[in-house]
Amino acid sequence: MWKSTDGKSKRNNHDDDAAKVTPPTAQPTKKWPCRGSNYLFYKGVKPMKPSGHYIDEVYEWDFERLEYEHTFIQWLFPMFEGNGVNWCASALEKDEAAFMRKDIEIARRVIKSYRLMLRFYGIQLLDEMTGAVARLSDIPTWKDRYENLNWSGHNNLRITRIITSLGQLGFEKYRRPLIEFFTKEIEDNNQLRNCTDSLKHFWKRLLDYDSHWFLSKTKERASDREPSIFFATPAQSTIPPQISECTASCSNTETNTTTITTTASSAAVLTSTQEATQQTPQDTPASSVIDKHPSTSSSDTQTQTPTQPTGTPDVSDETPHETKNSEPMIEEAGTHPKTKPKDSDNGVSDSSDNE
Repeated sequence: MWKSTDGKSKRNNHDDDAAKVTPPTAQPTKKWPCRGSNYLFYKGVKPMKPSGHYIDEVYEWDFERLEYEHTFIQWLFPMFEGNGVNWCASALEKDEAAFMRKDIEIARRVIKSYRLMLRFYGIQLLDEMTGAVARLSDIPTWKDRYENLNWSGHNNLRITRIITSLGQLGFEKYRRPLIEFFTKEIEDNNQLRNCTDSLKHFWKRLLDYDSHWFLSKTKERASDREPSIFFATPAQSTIPPQISECTASCSNTETNTTTITTTASSAAVLTSTQEATQQTPQDTPASSVIDKHPSTSSSDTQTQTPTQPTGTPDVSDETPHETKNSEPMIEEAGTHPKTKPKDSDNGVSDSSDNE
C-alpha cells in the first residue's frame, strides 16, 4: 500500500500489474547480438523486474507513479556502478553498453527515457543533437515539479544516476547542458535550494573525468563514452542505417557512372576536334572548341564525408555524503516518508544506496 498526494491509499501490487502486461510484438526467441538484460529490456523484448513491465509501458506512467515507484529507474538508466536499491536489476556491462551505443532503436528509446524524466522534473529537452534543456513552457507544471524535486530527496539520487548513465549509453554530450542548467537554476535563480549539496558534491563532479573520485565511482573510462550511433545518423531520418548506407552506395555508383560517361564523351569531342584541326589548319583551334563543351567539374563528383562528433582539477578523494537535511530517510518497499529526507548517495563506498 502507498498513499497518493491527495492522502488516499492506493494499491501497489506488482502481480496485478504484471497480469495486465501485453507481450511485445518482437519475438524473444530471435538471435540477438547481445543477451544482456539491459540490452534486451531496451529492445522491448524483456520486461523489467520485479514489476514485469516492458519499457514502452513505463513511458505511459504519470507523475505520481514515477514518484512512488522505486524499481524502474535502474532499468531506464543502467550504469556500471550497480543496480542500486533494485536487486532484480542488472548492472550495465561494458560490452553490453557498446552494443547499446551502436543500436539506433535503443538510442531513440534512451532519448525517450530522458524526456520522460526531464518532464517529471519540470524540464524539457530543446535539442536532441546538443542536449540543450530549459524549463517547461507551462508555468504551473514546472513550478509543481520543482516543488516536488525540492522536497523529495531521493530524486537527487535519480539525477546522479541519470547523468552517469547517459554518458555510458552514448549520450555524454547531454551531461554538461543538464548540469549547467541546474547550476544556473540553483545558484543564479534561487530555485531548488535543497539540491545545492547534490549539485556541489556529485553532479558537478561527474564532469571531472580525470579525478580519482570519478574513476572510482563510475568505473568509466574514455572509451566507455563513445558517442551513440544516433549522432552519426541524419536528423529526422526514419530510414534504417543499413538502408541509408545502401542508398548512399548506389548514389556513388551512379555518380561514378555519369563521370565516366561524361569523360568518355569529352574524349570523343577532343579526338574529333583534333582531326578537324589537322585537315583545316585555318579553322578554330581545338582548345576553343573544347571550351564550348565543358566537362564535368570536380565538384560534381565529390561526396561529403560526415564529421564524427567528439566526446576538470582533481578534487578530494574523500567521498562526501549527498545530503539535504540532517534527518535520515528510511525508505521501505512501497512507502515514502513525508519528512524532508536525507539524500544519502554514498558514492564510492556503498553503491547500493544509489537509486
